[in-house]
Amino acid sequence: IPSGIEDSLREGLVGLSRDVNTASDDAGIYIRDKITLMIIKAFSFLITYAIVAILVGIIFRLFNILSRLPIVRVANRLLGVTSGLVLGVLLVFLFMAVVSFLTPGAFGESVVHDIESSSVLGWLYNNNFIAPLVANYLV
Repeated sequence: IPSGIEDSLREGLVGLSRDVNTASDDAGIYIRDKITLMIIKAFSFLITYAIVAILVGIIFRLFNILSRLPIVRVANRLLGVTSGLVLGVLLVFLFMAVVSFLTPGAFGESVVHDIESSSVLGWLYNNNFIAPLVANYLV
């Protein structure tokens, strides 16, 4: 092989070897950086979770202590009863709204007849404020 071609091939192979080494180093750096970032994120998550769990535990203990106070206990019971009643009335109104959409069938007509035979249920059925909202949502 002529010396010019041999030198040219040698320079090309050296350059190629240098490029392969550079690419290998770059891939190693990339992988190292990605793994390091994953480890940092995992530790950050665990530390954040531990701090939040401790804070939530402290807050629950404080609320538990506060709930033993007589005034707070009475207020808690009264608000519980009130919210239960409100939820119950809303569920009855929602049931009445569903019944109003079932009236075309024989079962729906019998249910509406039974509801209207009761003075309280009839008043709830005729003064239902949820039925128009449900009708607007369904239409």
